[in-house]
Amino acid sequence: MMLAKEGIPFESVRREATGEGPAPFELIGLGRIDAYIATSGTVQQLRLHAKRFVAWSVDTVAPAPAQVYISTRQALDDRPELFANFLLGVYDALGALTAARDLKPIIASMNQKYDIVERNSPDGGEATLAVAIDEYRPAYHDKFASNASDWKSASELMVRAGIVEAKEGLTFYTDAIRARAFDLK
Repeated sequence: MMLAKEGIPFESVRREATGEGPAPFELIGLGRIDAYIATSGTVQQLRLHAKRFVAWSVDTVAPAPAQVYISTRQALDDRPELFANFLLGVYDALGALTAARDLKPIIASMNQKYDIVERNSPDGGEATLAVAIDEYRPAYHDKFASNASDWKSASELMVRAGIVEAKEGLTFYTDAIRARAFDLK
């Protein structure tokens, strides 16, 4: 989408699968890739390891909502209460995370079910989790409010980038479940 926004033909660049995390950063040093899109957690890990790099938010070039929940329109119509309750559960979980002062028990709990790579860092992953929590504070504060114009821009860029086909009435955004969950009018 960033290429499309800047008018760079997708075919003029080579795409390489790199995986996520700080390891693909080493591919830049080896000359195998020129850049890659990473999560903010990866950026935090690279900072912790004192790597020299340039990073920017893709939203400064091609604004697009992140961390979205995807469903079919039919499912939303058939089970709106289920989705509203799910959103409230996510909201409650974010509330617990943003209120937490000691992150060690959270990381230990996560690591019981998932292999948390950051746990092997000198601080046990606390800095990376703290950055992630900070990034979710605005979403928690605003009860997941989203800007419809960002969705419109993102869908237009996806069409320009060839990710989706252009269709009449193409929309990727609804605030109906959020409004139901938080009793918004």
